[in-house]
Amino acid sequence: MVEGSILFNGARVAEGAIVRYSIIGSGAAVEANCVIRGLSVLGAGSVVEEDNVLDCGARINSGTRLPRGVMTF
Repeated sequence: MVEGSILFNGARVAEGAIVRYSIIGSGAAVEANCVIRGLSVLGAGSVVEEDNVLDCGARINSGTRLPRGVMTF
């Protein structure tokens, strides 16, 4: 589900992921069971693997791969 967010070209949000009021850069990917909210920003080409929660303006640099379940708020 995507609500009130900006997704650049090639950004992907998997089924079961939630993106609210955030920015997803070009070619970035949000995998299943992730929650990205609260003005968080994913840089171009970054990947957020399953079971992560980003909130409160979290920033993920371009090209970064966030392993499964390492960030939860």
